[in-house]
Amino acid sequence: MLKHFLSIWHSFLLSFAALVIVTAFFAMGLNPVELGRYLGSKIGLASEVGSSASVTPNQYNTLALQLEKKDNSLKARESELDEKEKKVDEIVNRWMAYIIPTLAALAILVLLNFWLDHKERKILSRIEEEEKKILAAEARLEEWKESYRAALDRLKVWQK
Repeated sequence: MLKHFLSIWHSFLLSFAALVIVTAFFAMGLNPVELGRYLGSKIGLASEVGSSASVTPNQYNTLALQLEKKDNSLKARESELDEKEKKVDEIVNRWMAYIIPTLAALAILVLLNFWLDHKERKILSRIEEEEKKILAAEARLEEWKESYRAALDRLKVWQK
Protein backbone atom coordinates (compact mmCIF):
# COMPACT_ATOMS: atom_id res chain seq x y z
CA MET A 1 0.00 0.00 0.00
CA LEU A 2 2.86 2.35 0.79
CA LYS A 3 4.49 1.69 -2.58
CA HIS A 4 1.20 2.41 -4.33
CA PHE A 5 0.82 5.68 -2.43
CA LEU A 6 4.40 6.70 -3.22
CA SER A 7 3.86 5.90 -6.90
CA ILE A 8 0.78 8.11 -6.96
CA TRP A 9 2.60 10.85 -5.03
CA HIS A 10 5.58 10.88 -7.41
CA SER A 11 3.25 10.94 -10.42
CA PHE A 12 1.50 13.92 -8.86
CA LEU A 13 4.81 15.73 -8.31
CA LEU A 14 5.90 15.15 -11.92
CA SER A 15 2.53 16.33 -13.23
CA PHE A 16 2.70 19.40 -11.02
CA ALA A 17 6.21 20.23 -12.30
CA ALA A 18 5.06 19.87 -15.91
CA LEU A 19 2.06 22.09 -15.20
CA VAL A 20 4.31 24.76 -13.64
CA ILE A 21 6.63 24.74 -16.67
CA VAL A 22 3.79 24.92 -19.22
CA THR A 23 2.07 27.69 -17.26
CA ALA A 24 5.33 29.63 -17.08
CA PHE A 25 5.79 29.40 -20.85
CA PHE A 26 2.26 30.63 -21.47
CA ALA A 27 2.69 33.43 -18.94
CA MET A 28 5.90 34.48 -20.70
CA GLY A 29 4.03 34.69 -23.97
CA LEU A 30 6.28 32.18 -25.69
CA ASN A 31 5.02 29.86 -28.32
CA PRO A 32 6.98 26.80 -29.46
CA VAL A 33 8.08 28.36 -32.78
CA GLU A 34 9.57 31.51 -31.23
CA LEU A 35 11.15 29.51 -28.44
CA GLY A 36 12.71 27.15 -31.00
CA ARG A 37 14.07 30.05 -33.00
CA TYR A 38 15.47 31.64 -29.88
CA LEU A 39 17.15 28.48 -28.65
CA GLY A 40 18.40 27.69 -32.15
CA SER A 41 19.99 31.11 -32.45
CA LYS A 42 21.65 30.66 -29.05
CA ILE A 43 23.29 27.38 -30.01
CA GLY A 44 24.00 28.25 -33.63
CA LEU A 45 21.40 26.05 -35.29
CA ALA A 46 19.22 28.83 -36.66
CA SER A 47 18.44 28.52 -40.31
CA GLU A 48 19.71 31.21 -42.56
CA VAL A 49 17.50 33.14 -44.90
CA GLY A 50 18.94 33.82 -48.30
CA SER A 51 17.84 34.83 -51.75
CA SER A 52 19.51 35.09 -55.06
CA ALA A 53 19.02 37.41 -57.99
CA SER A 54 20.41 37.26 -61.41
CA VAL A 55 21.58 40.49 -62.98
CA THR A 56 23.05 40.86 -66.39
CA PRO A 57 26.74 41.52 -66.11
CA ASN A 58 26.56 44.68 -68.22
CA GLN A 59 24.22 46.59 -65.97
CA TYR A 60 26.41 47.54 -63.04
CA ASN A 61 24.19 50.26 -61.81
CA THR A 62 21.13 48.01 -61.36
CA LEU A 63 23.29 45.47 -59.57
CA ALA A 64 24.52 48.07 -57.10
CA LEU A 65 20.95 49.23 -56.51
CA GLN A 66 19.72 45.68 -55.88
CA LEU A 67 22.60 44.97 -53.51
CA GLU A 68 21.79 48.12 -51.59
CA LYS A 69 18.10 47.15 -51.32
CA LYS A 70 19.03 43.66 -50.18
CA ASP A 71 21.48 45.06 -47.65
CA ASN A 72 18.79 47.39 -46.29
CA SER A 73 16.22 44.59 -46.05
CA LEU A 74 18.75 42.33 -44.30
CA LYS A 75 19.60 45.09 -41.85
CA ALA A 76 15.88 45.62 -41.17
CA ARG A 77 15.39 41.87 -40.59
CA GLU A 78 18.44 41.75 -38.37
CA SER A 79 17.18 44.64 -36.28
CA GLU A 80 13.75 42.95 -35.97
CA LEU A 81 15.41 39.73 -34.88
CA ASP A 82 17.57 41.62 -32.38
CA GLU A 83 14.48 43.28 -30.91
CA LYS A 84 12.65 39.94 -30.66
CA GLU A 85 15.70 38.33 -29.12
CA LYS A 86 15.99 41.12 -26.54
CA LYS A 87 12.30 40.75 -25.67
CA VAL A 88 12.63 36.99 -25.32
CA ASP A 89 15.82 37.41 -23.24
CA GLU A 90 14.03 39.82 -20.92
CA ILE A 91 11.06 37.49 -20.54
CA VAL A 92 13.25 34.42 -20.00
CA ASN A 93 15.44 36.21 -17.46
CA ARG A 94 12.42 37.54 -15.61
CA TRP A 95 10.67 34.16 -15.42
CA MET A 96 13.81 32.17 -14.65
CA ALA A 97 13.79 33.98 -11.33
CA TYR A 98 10.50 32.16 -10.63
CA ILE A 99 11.09 28.84 -12.39
CA ILE A 100 14.47 27.96 -10.86
CA PRO A 101 13.41 28.44 -7.22
CA THR A 102 10.16 26.57 -7.89
CA LEU A 103 12.02 23.61 -9.38
CA ALA A 104 14.52 23.72 -6.53
CA ALA A 105 11.66 23.70 -4.02
CA LEU A 106 10.09 20.71 -5.80
CA ALA A 107 13.41 18.87 -5.75
CA ILE A 108 13.78 19.60 -2.04
CA LEU A 109 10.25 18.33 -1.40
CA VAL A 110 10.95 15.10 -3.29
CA LEU A 111 14.18 14.55 -1.34
CA LEU A 112 12.38 15.33 1.91
CA ASN A 113 9.70 12.82 0.96
CA PHE A 114 12.31 10.10 0.40
CA TRP A 115 14.05 10.93 3.68
CA LEU A 116 10.77 10.85 5.64
CA ASP A 117 9.85 7.52 4.03
CA HIS A 118 13.21 6.12 5.12
CA LYS A 119 12.69 7.35 8.69
CA GLU A 120 9.16 5.94 8.74
CA ARG A 121 10.42 2.52 7.62
CA LYS A 122 13.02 2.56 10.40
CA ILE A 123 10.44 3.49 13.03
CA LEU A 124 7.99 0.85 11.81
CA SER A 125 10.65 -1.85 11.92
CA ARG A 126 11.54 -0.84 15.50
CA ILE A 127 7.87 -0.96 16.47
CA GLU A 128 7.51 -4.44 14.94
CA GLU A 129 10.59 -5.65 16.86
CA GLU A 130 9.20 -4.27 20.11
CA GLU A 131 5.81 -5.89 19.45
CA LYS A 132 7.54 -9.25 18.92
CA LYS A 133 9.43 -8.82 22.20
CA ILE A 134 6.23 -7.93 24.04
CA LEU A 135 4.39 -10.94 22.60
CA ALA A 136 7.27 -13.22 23.60
CA ALA A 137 7.28 -11.76 27.12
CA GLU A 138 3.50 -12.21 27.41
CA ALA A 139 3.85 -15.84 26.32
CA ARG A 140 6.55 -16.44 28.97
CA LEU A 141 4.34 -14.73 31.57
CA GLU A 142 1.43 -17.04 30.71
CA GLU A 143 3.74 -20.06 31.06
CA TRP A 144 4.88 -18.83 34.48
CA LYS A 145 1.28 -18.24 35.56
CA GLU A 146 0.34 -21.78 34.53
CA SER A 147 3.33 -23.25 36.34
CA TYR A 148 2.52 -21.13 39.44
CA ARG A 149 -1.12 -22.30 39.42
CA ALA A 150 0.00 -25.90 39.01
CA ALA A 151 2.41 -25.47 41.92
CA LEU A 152 -0.39 -23.96 44.07
CA ASP A 153 -2.70 -26.83 43.19
CA ARG A 154 -0.03 -29.35 44.19
CA LEU A 155 0.55 -27.48 47.41
CA LYS A 156 -3.17 -27.56 48.21
CA VAL A 157 -3.30 -31.27 47.52
CA TRP A 158 -0.37 -31.93 49.89
CA GLN A 159 -1.87 -29.81 52.62
CA LYS A 160 -5.02 -31.93 52.68
